[in-house]
Amino acid sequence: MGAGRRIYFDALRLARVGDRALQRHARHGDALILNVHAVSPQANPYGPPLRPELFERLLAWLVPRTRVGTLRDLEDDVGDLRRPRVVLSFDDGLKDFVEHATPVLDRFGVRANQNVIGHAMQTGEAPWALAVIDLLGAAPSAAVRRLRVPGFEGALTGDDDHAKERFGAAITNHLKALEPEQRAPALGALREQLGEVPAERRTRMMDASDVAAARAAGHEIGSHSYAHESMEHLDDDAFLADFRRSREALREAGCDDITVYAFPNGSHRPGQADLLEREEVRHVLLVGERPTRPGAGTHTRLTLRGHTTAELRSRAAAALGVLG
Repeated sequence: MGAGRRIYFDALRLARVGDRALQRHARHGDALILNVHAVSPQANPYGPPLRPELFERLLAWLVPRTRVGTLRDLEDDVGDLRRPRVVLSFDDGLKDFVEHATPVLDRFGVRANQNVIGHAMQTGEAPWALAVIDLLGAAPSAAVRRLRVPGFEGALTGDDDHAKERFGAAITNHLKALEPEQRAPALGALREQLGEVPAERRTRMMDASDVAAARAAGHEIGSHSYAHESMEHLDDDAFLADFRRSREALREAGCDDITVYAFPNGSHRPGQADLLEREEVRHVLLVGERPTRPGAGTHTRLTLRGHTTAELRSRAAAALGVLG
């Protein structure tokens, strides 16, 4: 993180911008759904996880100022003009939720929403987007700079962490926009040029016993699809088949009432949320980088990322809208 960026977020913290934003959300009746992926001490600059100590500092700030709960708590929320409702919404079903996030959540006595990829839970295989980040992180920088992917014009232009983070986002966003049959040769080119990822550096996924234990501990389990495909590429029949397969996989893991669905990659088509409602899904999660409203059926979420406590506070409070 550059010095200028650090100074900027520190200035916001000193001015209590985040605290004032939370108070404003409470007055307006907003709820904040914070979308989290990895919480881990294992660094990868191409897709940096949230470090556990930063996650803990964020909760130490959030818990006294907000009402942290699950999506179920939004259904009959009566409002509180002093403290807005906050939901911590994890995607993918990463093993680090068990190893690093859950101990922190337990210390603060709060529960989260965890949206699981059915195929990853059953096979242990990370979805392709996480596998790409693993490939980049395990490869020498020189190999990444030489990388050539069909249809992708970007390049790694620096060796600092910020440049690598931007490159990781650019290449995965490019691949997410492709139809699956177009993406396959691009992924093949990546693997051919960067080689294999050592087992100890591969992203690990929650298995069925992890999911069942999280559910038993009070965490809210949702579906993040079965195959983690961008749903804009699927017609209605294929979309419903994928959802139902995911729901069945979660039922086999002991999660009988799946009422939450998080669209992979934030990708969806008009009408797909209505299809989920007919399948008795009560909470549909998108991206959008803005607050939502208690009682809604479809929610926007705020991406929780950052390298310092001050930055996390600003993003968690939606203090400045969409930040770069």
